[in-house]
Amino acid sequence: MLKAKAKVTLQLSRLLLPLWNVGSTAPIVILPHLARSLLGTIVNQAAELSRFIRLQGDVIYYWPPTFKDEEFDPERMECLNLSATVRESPYQKKITNGREHVKLQPGSEDRREAIVRIVCFPELVAYRQGGGDLAARMLEEEKLETDDLPPDVRAQKRRKKEGPFRLTGEEGIRTRTICKSVVHLQWGKQRLLTREAGTAAHLDAKRDRDEAKYTEDRRNFKELHQIYQQAFPWGATAGRKLLFSPRH
Repeated sequence: MLKAKAKVTLQLSRLLLPLWNVGSTAPIVILPHLARSLLGTIVNQAAELSRFIRLQGDVIYYWPPTFKDEEFDPERMECLNLSATVRESPYQKKITNGREHVKLQPGSEDRREAIVRIVCFPELVAYRQGGGDLAARMLEEEKLETDDLPPDVRAQKRRKKEGPFRLTGEEGIRTRTICKSVVHLQWGKQRLLTREAGTAAHLDAKRDRDEAKYTEDRRNFKELHQIYQQAFPWGATAGRKLLFSPRH
C-alpha cells in the first residue's frame, strides 16, 4: 500500500506542476517540499478512507455522477459560490396582484440557467440492507393502530401478517445521502449536447450523422486546458513533457 501511495503522490505532483509554475520564468522540476508534504498527507488520508470504506461488509457506498454543464439541482448539489450566484442572478423579483414571482431580465436569455462549471466534490450515498430503525418504528405504529380495530378486522390482519408475506423490517434497501456534490456555478445556457445526450433525438442524430447543431452549439466555447495553453504556452509545453515523457 505504501508503494501505491507513493505512486499516486508522484502522479498528482506531476499533474499539479504546470499550475504551480504559473508566472515563473525558471523551470521547476519538482514541487516544493511543503507542497509535496501536504500532497502526501492528503493522499495518505484518502487511501486510508478508501480502505475503510471497502472493508464495510454491510454497506455499499456509491458516488452518483455530477457533470460539468449540468443544470444546478439543489436536492443533489451544494453551491460553493452561492453568494456570487445570487448577486449575479439575471432574474428580478416582481409583485403582480399582490403575489411575488421572478422574471428574467430582457437580454438575459443566454444566462437563464445556473450551470455547473466546476465539480469540486462528488455526491456520496450509502446503501444498507433492510429498513433499519424507521421500519421498526413503522411496524410498531401499525401494531398499535391494529389494537384499536374491531376483532374480526384484527383477526384478518393477524392472519395476513403471519402468512408468507409477513413484514419483518429487513426487506428492501435503505439509503442515506452522506454528502451532496459541491459545485461552482455560472449563469449560462445549457449546450445541446449536454441537454440532449442519451435522448432519442441525440441518438437519431448520431445514427444519421447529423450532428451539425451540436458542433455549432459549442463553437464559441473553450476548455480550461486551451485557455491555459494560450496564456502560458511555455508552462503548458513543459507540463506536457513532464506528464508524458517516458523518462518520468
